[in-house]
Amino acid sequence: MSEAIRDFFVLKWERFHRSWTFMVLMRPVLILLITLNSIFTRERMSHENGLVVRGHVKIRDDLDIPETKFFEPGKEFPCRMRHASVSFMDDAALVVRAASIKFADENVSSPFDMLMNNGNTTPFWNMDTFWQFMRARMKGGRAHLVEYFKRNPRCYFNVRDAVRRNPSSFANLHYYSQIPIRYHAKDGVERYAKFRLLPETGEVEDDGIPEEDDLDTPWFQEALSHEDKTRNYLKDEYRARLSESDVKYRLQIQILDWRPSDDRNYELNSLYPWNEDECPWHDLADVTITSAMSYEDGNRCLFSLRHLPAGTLSVVPATGFEDGASIDYLRLGGWWPRRARLAVYKFFGQKPPIPDARDKTAADFADETTSTLVSQDVYMRPCLPQHDTEERGIMRARDLERARGLYQYLHGYIETEASHGSTLWEAKPWYQRVFKIYEKDPVDRPSVKMPLPPFIRTLPPEEQYSQYIQGRLYKIIGASVVSLVLSWIEKKLTDREGLSVYRHLFWGYRDKPLSMKNWRDDAEYGRQRLAGLNPLMLRRYEAFDPDFPVTDEHVDGLLDEGETLESAMAAGRLFWCNYAMLKGISVKPGRYLAHPKALYYARPDGSLKPIAIQLYQTPDGGPIFTPKDDAQLWLAVKAYTASADAQMHEVVEHLLHGHLIVEVFDVAMHRTLPDAHPINKLLMPHLEYTMAVNNSARTAMLAPGGPIDKTMAIGAKGAFELMGRAWWEQWDFEMHNIPADIKARGLDDCEVLPNFPWRDDALALWGVIERYVTNMVDYFYNSDQDVIDDWELQAFHHEVRSTEGGNVRGMPGGDDGFTSRAVLVEVLTRIIYAATAGHAAVNNGQYDYYGYIPNTPGALYREPPRKTTEDWTETDLARAMPPFKAASIQILMVRLLSRETEMPIGKFHWRFFAGTQGVLPIVTEFRRELFALAEQIEARNRALDVPYTYLDPKQVACSITA
Repeated sequence: MSEAIRDFFVLKWERFHRSWTFMVLMRPVLILLITLNSIFTRERMSHENGLVVRGHVKIRDDLDIPETKFFEPGKEFPCRMRHASVSFMDDAALVVRAASIKFADENVSSPFDMLMNNGNTTPFWNMDTFWQFMRARMKGGRAHLVEYFKRNPRCYFNVRDAVRRNPSSFANLHYYSQIPIRYHAKDGVERYAKFRLLPETGEVEDDGIPEEDDLDTPWFQEALSHEDKTRNYLKDEYRARLSESDVKYRLQIQILDWRPSDDRNYELNSLYPWNEDECPWHDLADVTITSAMSYEDGNRCLFSLRHLPAGTLSVVPATGFEDGASIDYLRLGGWWPRRARLAVYKFFGQKPPIPDARDKTAADFADETTSTLVSQDVYMRPCLPQHDTEERGIMRARDLERARGLYQYLHGYIETEASHGSTLWEAKPWYQRVFKIYEKDPVDRPSVKMPLPPFIRTLPPEEQYSQYIQGRLYKIIGASVVSLVLSWIEKKLTDREGLSVYRHLFWGYRDKPLSMKNWRDDAEYGRQRLAGLNPLMLRRYEAFDPDFPVTDEHVDGLLDEGETLESAMAAGRLFWCNYAMLKGISVKPGRYLAHPKALYYARPDGSLKPIAIQLYQTPDGGPIFTPKDDAQLWLAVKAYTASADAQMHEVVEHLLHGHLIVEVFDVAMHRTLPDAHPINKLLMPHLEYTMAVNNSARTAMLAPGGPIDKTMAIGAKGAFELMGRAWWEQWDFEMHNIPADIKARGLDDCEVLPNFPWRDDALALWGVIERYVTNMVDYFYNSDQDVIDDWELQAFHHEVRSTEGGNVRGMPGGDDGFTSRAVLVEVLTRIIYAATAGHAAVNNGQYDYYGYIPNTPGALYREPPRKTTEDWTETDLARAMPPFKAASIQILMVRLLSRETEMPIGKFHWRFFAGTQGVLPIVTEFRRELFALAEQIEARNRALDVPYTYLDPKQVACSITA
């Protein structure tokens, strides 16, 4: 309980931490700390190792940007500019250089100031990471930054890209504003802008780029031990340059026209550069510098983001402490520390200029000479093993050796008696509450073993749920428990009975299950086969089944006029669901389970109607029921069929084909593909926390006495039997080829089934994922030979197929492994689809269809009908339904499993491919395709009586537990 309370408050804190309110509260605190440091320590502030110069700015006559009030062609301004070496008081240090420009020859006031630095992206991108960065700096030793960089690897690579060592001149560097600001043109279109400053010709390369060895430890920024340049060499060089001639620059602007598909977490985030093909740079102004100011006068000059031209540029409003725009709120607040510094100068005088001679070099700092950490320890850029260095190859092998110790498969078997197939219910450590697992062949036991899908032997610490996710789960559980308790009180007070009682189990829920309204109707029952939770059982009925002797007499009046079963089958209008796999599966005492065959007819209007149901696999078990039977009897038959469908859905389609199959590939990836492998980086966001949720399912959800055991007809014992049977007798990886599966089941005829949203959305989303994967594979693999030569990738293929590894059948490539980029794309598409859209399709609607118990009872507590003449009343059906406790657990379980995602597909963590900027256009295109698909789905849904939202990319989680 204490852990639950802790995790709940962690959730509350994390959400408050992200909020606008927290940002507003923290902003003055951070500004005050900076101001007090400025006043009482009189340390030189960031960007103060610089030189302020004068000149003028002229807006270009050939201006090619949307018209504004401020940027008028030919307009001229006096200007000041400050060049500085950021942080270190040494021009020869390995640091970022800055250029701040003021469109006025004034110390403070100005119509327009712009602050720019080397590098087109930032080392911190919001108030939160700025605070982390400053705390690391304040700890003293530079190596404290390493932990910050490990938490924020993209910030680390932004630093690497921005720092310069010994540039020849401030005038030869490229400077960027980095953080987007609003651009208000006269046409009113929503736009954003960034600025950069280049040497006049634009042809001068950005010099001072460090050698790779120098960038191995960019947190050590002092001048080199043998450095012969002075601490002020850049300032001295600039003054000398000005004494000979003016220094000229080009000020450019980059403009982003906001698109509906854009996401402020990317487009308005200073971690990411804008694509220059889509957002080209435009010449804005020519800057001419004519003279330098004295040291004292320059120190009195204040540059601030507060000085933006009204009606033309403005700061982007921030939504919270972790929003990318929040960093500009700090930059605006930087006005006060700088004003405080000017007051200190006025009353106490200025510090003397920086001396040329340095008293310390890199060799004088113990943390540099003793530190063994290098860039690769912070983050290894992805690279194919055959193209990597020998040193990194050793690191990759070391990482895999460690991973193989942590990530080990456990191969489980269900031990069944050869005579009648019931599970031997025995105990063994770790799975003590579930069933006996034999890791090796049992000795001298007259039985049949049925393998289960391999899974992680022991959950590694790094795979545990975060406290934030755990808090989300506890919050949902707590709210649901309160609602159900209130519902129980209401039931007792009102003494409700019959099926109507199940309509009142949602006291306090803002959303009610979609199935409550029309669950009795045959049209709704058929619609749920196409747009419900389990569209994976349906297939075309192509040949008469002798054990399902349905005749034209049975369906007389149920087909269109002149239609017979044979003609309907020939036209491809008959479909069925066969639950044969349930036959022989253990059922909990007191509960009943059918294993039906259900026949459906596709009407010309696009609807699917149930026309015949046989509750058992052979006629010996009972007759064929049809809608022509008594209405209450037919309703009961549909309820038993829906319950059978629920067993197949929950255990086979959801748990096995979703969770457990993805875990097989997850374990294999960790064992064979090191963190530095690009396929590891590609798959990681889609496999995150899969092992944790599956571990919870095996040890809690599926345990005796757990939710499945208490709510489903088959209970925990039958669930493992069904899982083993489906894995061993039916499952093949080819089932995860969605286009092929749809075709094989005869569901690809859009004329016969025009209203099949699962099929349409699944195929569309499959195509988007496949194109994304193709682009990623092509980026890292130049040819099929690159795939063949990638021994780590081939080891992954072997690990997945091996009977001692993943034991996956039907793996593309077979014994030959990955033979081409096309084979690799096929496998990766299947994995990512299964972990995202595949899981979403069978998960997100559980509350809608299982939350209302009469629509899909997890178990029924009366023997199914055996005759068409049986007298079933609504009271009889109500008595067969789950009691309040079981119903409450079912509602609680499906509400928890159907929680909304906070990390939809296409939204990646900041660390995703950090340091590999080349993949950003691929990710952007992926996000745009997902957005376009979401728009199409939402437009279609507006025309539907019951929207199908489960494969809307905005609601498809990036991984199984996101």
